[in-house]
Amino acid sequence: MNTKKPKKIIDFDYLRKEYVKCLMDKTRIYMIEHFLKTYDATQKKDVQYLLFPRQKDLCRTLGNANSVVTTKPRQAGITTTCGAFIGCEMCLADPQSPQTVLIIGNTLDLAQQMLTKIKDFLLQFPLWMWGDEFADLGYDMTAPPENTNVIFDICNSKELKLKNGCKVVARSSGPNASRGVGKQHCRLAA
Repeated sequence: MNTKKPKKIIDFDYLRKEYVKCLMDKTRIYMIEHFLKTYDATQKKDVQYLLFPRQKDLCRTLGNANSVVTTKPRQAGITTTCGAFIGCEMCLADPQSPQTVLIIGNTLDLAQQMLTKIKDFLLQFPLWMWGDEFADLGYDMTAPPENTNVIFDICNSKELKLKNGCKVVARSSGPNASRGVGKQHCRLAA
């Protein structure tokens, strides 16, 4: 009995076109709706992340502006949308210019919840989006990473550091919230 799984044939031309499509869409709407899932409480399961019109407006604004301040009602999915957008930015970030995201919450627990949301989105992207070096290691390039060690150098409740150099740091609000984070490209969320 042969228990060895057959190798998948990978269409690298298709993957290249998909990557370029994701990279060129600064709104990250395509990437969110085609690669990410989110929990739907009405269905009590994870579903394909289809953005509502106001969430798409937020993604367009985030993709086209350097600084964004927004007001939002509760339960509008804005925090989840920001987490998905940040995940896309981190996945596509140039290792020569890594992104740093500082999440400041009223409490450390709130900031850590956002960090977990971003981590969960990052783990949904197929390995081919993270680079071709994983192909030589025997991983299924069309599937998400099997464990966090594949894409993270550091992965804990207060900090994520990706192999491409990007970082996400969770802090509680206060005068020293940004101490030690660095002056790289820093986006605030929460």
